Amino acid sequence: MQVPATRREFEGTPSPSAPDDGPGNVLAQWHTGTDAVRCLSENLDQLVSACPDATLFNSREWLLPAAEYLLAGRKLMVLTIRDRDALVGMVPLTWGTEWLAGIRVRTLRYLGYPYSDRIALLVSPACKSGFAELVDAMLACPEPWDLIMLDEVLGSDVDRFTQYVSRHASGTRIRVRHCARSPILPVGDAADVAVEQQYSSSLRTRLRRARKKQVASGKVEIRCVRGAVEDCDALVAAIAEIEGISWKGDEGVGVFRPGPRRDFFSEVTRGLFARDRLDLWLMHLDAKLIAYRWQPRFGGAVLDYNFAHLPAVGALSPGRVLLDEAVQAAARDPDLDRVDASRGSISRPHLLSDWTTEYLDQYALWLANATARGALMHFLAVRVNPWVRRLRHRERPSVVEASA
Repeated sequence: MQVPATRREFEGTPSPSAPDDGPGNVLAQWHTGTDAVRCLSENLDQLVSACPDATLFNSREWLLPAAEYLLAGRKLMVLTIRDRDALVGMVPLTWGTEWLAGIRVRTLRYLGYPYSDRIALLVSPACKSGFAELVDAMLACPEPWDLIMLDEVLGSDVDRFTQYVSRHASGTRIRVRHCARSPILPVGDAADVAVEQQYSSSLRTRLRRARKKQVASGKVEIRCVRGAVEDCDALVAAIAEIEGISWKGDEGVGVFRPGPRRDFFSEVTRGLFARDRLDLWLMHLDAKLIAYRWQPRFGGAVLDYNFAHLPAVGALSPGRVLLDEAVQAAARDPDLDRVDASRGSISRPHLLSDWTTEYLDQYALWLANATARGALMHFLAVRVNPWVRRLRHRERPSVVEASA
């Protein structure tokens, strides 16, 4: 279903830097239902290729399975921007209601939440007015909304978004939160020096000790599986079992947990295998699978997305050794120029930070609409939550003293 657009909301306006982008040339349009799915299937690859900051989580390999398995009762809404019928921008969102801080709120979220890592706002650089059209159309969503919640957004997109909204949508309140820091390791021709020369003495020591422990524990086999479409089900079952036994399974945060998320990641795995865009690193000890790293490839990068190991082998540091194998392989691969953590905690850095000091920051961007619930959520996020955190911080020393 295509949602009709009004002239002011969705037609292009003249741009001084692009005099050809006049009214009637640029069209923004919302799509729902099967029409929205069609938008994700057609022309998206070409748009992703035209956007230098696009990531795997903007691609059809990720978004089509998300539209099938991750809606959870929410409505799929895809916003497209076209310039003379050419697709120059797209934002796939889901609309629905959810409870936040005890308040029932109408939200728009990026399709793939909460499993997508870094996302870019897809607008072709060739369309000068495309970004403004995209923002205007998002704010004029035909469904009533209180919050637009975009997670893991690049700082450059956040800057453009907040500057435009501040100038052109004064009734919309903005909240930006630093949510992730992703280490990035250049390899191959992109690196100034060979990867091995970048290793610190402490990293060399840790890797040497880990490999020595592994050799002493039994026969260790490490291999990278690629393009294994026919074996996909068996491989997913094997790594899902490892993840289920690990701490991720205990806390219910594993991506291969049975249910819609398992179906989603199984489909993504199959699609990535089919296009030779997935490195699945496996570590066996005496022929028993003990650890894995699930690493998609995209745009010259290998993304260290998911890892798990059996709790009993934690002392063998299987994660560090597997990551080093992946780093060494990436350095030898002419198709790769970097290893990318894709996401990383600010308080507890991703393991890849042992290899590199380079990183990208990612942000959560909230737009609060001029509704009662939108204003209330913005007040809670900006005023109340920081006050609660400061109060807890002040109380922490007295709690420690009492427990002592």
